[in-house]
Amino acid sequence: MAEIENLKKINQNLLIENDKLNGQNADMTFLIKEKIDTNTKQSKQIKELQAKIEVLEKSLSQVIREFETERESLIHKCKLEMESGSIELEKMKRALELKNKEMNKVKKLAKNILEQRSDIERFFLDSLDYVKKQVSINRNEYRKEANQMYNNRMLAAYNGQMEYPKVKTFSKKFDANSTNNVFNDLEQAVKWQGVDKVFDLNDLTWEQKEQVLRELFARMNGVKPKQVKNGNDELKAVELDETINDADSNEDDNDIKYLDRRDVKKSFNNNSETNFTFLTEPNYQAPSKPNEMLKLPSIVS
Repeated sequence: MAEIENLKKINQNLLIENDKLNGQNADMTFLIKEKIDTNTKQSKQIKELQAKIEVLEKSLSQVIREFETERESLIHKCKLEMESGSIELEKMKRALELKNKEMNKVKKLAKNILEQRSDIERFFLDSLDYVKKQVSINRNEYRKEANQMYNNRMLAAYNGQMEYPKVKTFSKKFDANSTNNVFNDLEQAVKWQGVDKVFDLNDLTWEQKEQVLRELFARMNGVKPKQVKNGNDELKAVELDETINDADSNEDDNDIKYLDRRDVKKSFNNNSETNFTFLTEPNYQAPSKPNEMLKLPSIVS
């Protein structure tokens, strides 16, 4: 009986142990299944991630290749631009050197021009002074010869050889009240009638040469031309040779009266056949200069 009881106890213990083991087995089975499911999911995720990694690696490789290609292209382009820039820089340096040489030549030329211009200005001033002296000398000669001619005519009239000429004064003392004086003859030189637009300086009187010199000197200095008032109170601009190049000129000469006509003929009476030519045409030339006075238009041109 005791053995049976022991066996029962053992069997009961075994049943209890078996239940425990069954429970543990069920738990283990559940855990294993859960682990398998988790492992399956993880394996699937790993495959998906590996696929993504492969795609990203391919994309990264493509990007790297494109970057390298673009980098090489940029490096090549930069090298070409640097070489082109170096060539252009050398050209600019060469051009700058040529410009500097040209500038130095221009400076030297400008200096020479200024020196020559100073010489020309001095020559103009000397020429004007010389012409003014010749004007004064020829006016005095004209007055003397006209006075001598008038006296000869008066003597001839006194001897009955011809009619008496009109009274003519030769002194400024009676100039204001005289209607026939030698100064009226001189004033006729202000008029520029009968002179062509293009003329030869050799054919001009000293008064005309003085005015031409003043006009040329004014135009050389870029001064606006001044209109000259003629005997008929009409304002006319003095027309010079085409070699003046139509430049503008002006001269402050309010205190100077020009005698600008040549061959002014004035008779002492209306019935006389004897006329007096305006004696301002010299038979000799101006002093020798670097450029002769009678060739001044060549200086301006």
